[in-house]
Amino acid sequence: MTPHGSGYQHAHRVCDRRTGGKYCSSNKLKGYIGPIDTAAQIKEALAATAHEKELVVFSESRLGEASQTMARFRNAGYSHIIGVTLETDLCHRLNHVLMPWAKVHGPISCGMYRSRDDKGERFPVGFEYFTRPIGYVGWWLKWFTTARAVMLGYNVMAVDSDSLVVDDFYWRVKEPWSPDLAKYNIFTQSEAATVINSGFTYIQNAASNGPVAWMLYEMTQKLVRWGEDPTELFKLAPKAGREGWIWGDDQESMSDTLFSCMCGKPRFFILGYNIGNDPEAWKKLGFNSFGEYSGHINCADKWTTPAFKLEPGSHMARAVCEYIPDVDKCNAQPAANFSVQTAVLHMPHSSGEWPIDLGGYPFNKTPGPKLLAYRQAFKDLGVPLPPDPEDPATEAAARATKTELFALMQTSLGSPYRFNNPNPMAWVQTNWDKTGRNGLWHLHLMPDGSIHLGAGHVHAGLFPGTINPKTQVLMAGGHWDWRVHARVVGSPDKVYHTTSGDQQGAEAAELRRVLAYAPGVIPATLSKEQFVNALQGLAQLALALGATVAWPDVPCETDWVQKPEYRSVPLAQRRPQKLPWLNLDTTFQVLPYGDSLADLRCMWNGFSWSECLVNRRPNGLDIGHGLLPVEFHHLLARTRHELAGLMGSEADIKIGTTVKLAQSGPAADPLPPGGAGDKLHEVAYADLMAASAEALLRSHAAEHVPILWVDRLVGAVSGLPDDVAKVYGNWKSVCRALHYFNLQPDQRRDW
Repeated sequence: MTPHGSGYQHAHRVCDRRTGGKYCSSNKLKGYIGPIDTAAQIKEALAATAHEKELVVFSESRLGEASQTMARFRNAGYSHIIGVTLETDLCHRLNHVLMPWAKVHGPISCGMYRSRDDKGERFPVGFEYFTRPIGYVGWWLKWFTTARAVMLGYNVMAVDSDSLVVDDFYWRVKEPWSPDLAKYNIFTQSEAATVINSGFTYIQNAASNGPVAWMLYEMTQKLVRWGEDPTELFKLAPKAGREGWIWGDDQESMSDTLFSCMCGKPRFFILGYNIGNDPEAWKKLGFNSFGEYSGHINCADKWTTPAFKLEPGSHMARAVCEYIPDVDKCNAQPAANFSVQTAVLHMPHSSGEWPIDLGGYPFNKTPGPKLLAYRQAFKDLGVPLPPDPEDPATEAAARATKTELFALMQTSLGSPYRFNNPNPMAWVQTNWDKTGRNGLWHLHLMPDGSIHLGAGHVHAGLFPGTINPKTQVLMAGGHWDWRVHARVVGSPDKVYHTTSGDQQGAEAAELRRVLAYAPGVIPATLSKEQFVNALQGLAQLALALGATVAWPDVPCETDWVQKPEYRSVPLAQRRPQKLPWLNLDTTFQVLPYGDSLADLRCMWNGFSWSECLVNRRPNGLDIGHGLLPVEFHHLLARTRHELAGLMGSEADIKIGTTVKLAQSGPAADPLPPGGAGDKLHEVAYADLMAASAEALLRSHAAEHVPILWVDRLVGAVSGLPDDVAKVYGNWKSVCRALHYFNLQPDQRRDW
């Protein structure tokens, strides 16, 4: 997690760990920044970006997210990534942010779609083919680009901006390293047993006129048609018509096209989301509910789960076992087996029939100008296109089209959500809930030579909060590039939530000084109630001393941090010795992070509420400012780096000054051997100010942000001046971590 130096680059470069560097593209590409509307433009952009015919494609409108996504893949050695956007200046701003690393990674690629017509008028939703908002426009930019790239012969990893690479992905799906999987043409993450989550999709060796290309083409085309003329859709879904609103999610739209290819005949899964709970509409289709309808059209009997045997002890066998909680048991099996939930994809054709029980024909038969323009964009590519499933003259061609193979990762046939044996290919790509939270995304904690997962998606099982939990997950796992973030926000001082403010208009705070419990002050024996009391005391101290509070970690050995079945394990044996960690309650309770397993820290998810970090002045009153534990960890690393630059790398660097809490009494007595224990002290405000005056004046002058340490637990500060007490009362009323035990039980169930 170190934010400085070459160590960051070394830890994240995974492109050459398995495949001999064949897919490492750093500094091998021309790069491209410019429009990608026409066939000539997209061809130029992709040719300047691709490496070994491989591309990574994502779409973003936000500079911060675009910068982090591009940095993650480029740090991994995959510079063959292109961002696509409607924002005309985003690509240039993105290029500016990443400029310092151009010598390491090479130039960036970023493509812009036009958002205005030839007269300068903005298209209704920006993207020229849509006449009304349907879902998030970035989805359709990504899939429009991906479909064109696949038709032009590229292999594409199409990702959302919360995806990451954990190991050499291509080793898992390419010959000669993975002959069993190299034959599959499209891999997607699962949302459930038979439904796609399109946040991660990989396509390889797909024909320009085959079923995979048609899936990618059609999943956006149907939304273009409905956006331009939803008349027939609204006849089938009158509730949507009355509300004038069309449901269009990319993962449901892709599931729709998947079922069509599996069954060989068009059908409309996404139609069910537009009908909703309208019983009369379902009756016209011959069903009572969406469940009945989807079960009828999804061709579940077409799924197969072929199993493959691997040689015991082989690299691939180790990879297959890596994600499973009982890794040792998996490796001890005579041969590690893995299965693939797969389906054969046919080029679908209607045969001129549109039965109502499959969704009928929900389109206007006369194509409008937007639909014609969308189709022309593909015709202009100059490659063979898939047969039109609606044209009777193409039926023979459709039936003769070579089939392709689909693999659904992370689930197994017969289970709505099975993430255990038979292996669901989580070792190829996986989500946060099933592997990330067990430490298998923490690259810097992995021993050299260990087998990692292929790719990850920060999806499912995220803890509650009003600040983005995905950002915290990336920070904790070491996938957050603090250097890039500093470029985005304009200063290394603004990389924290409290110093950058928030989107709701809270003013950015200045870190004049930071108050924190000293390392080791929070004992593993502390109950959750005592921990919350210690937070309240620290918050009062910080307000009294005019400091930002650094919220503390919970020791990972703490009883309430363990899963219930591990709470009987002796305290000394609870610290994880290897990955994946099994004992920690990371479902919602804590988020582990740290520079090593020996130094593993656990961040309580109770700090994930903006009111605990940022001052929005609720009710017109100020509240305090806070740093997440992982943010404070970064601040300390940055401070240590800066002091080493001033004092020399060999210097004995000591950070921070210990605050005297009182002039005499228990809060001032020397600490006994072994630390302060779990006693919560009450500190008098007047005594605190008199005792701490010298520490406030003599904070380490070389520290960019003075750090003040509290060497024992504090439960309360008595005698606070009225104005300070009012600010604390206001803060406590809005920061859920400070009034945790006043919340209703259902409000604190998950954290």
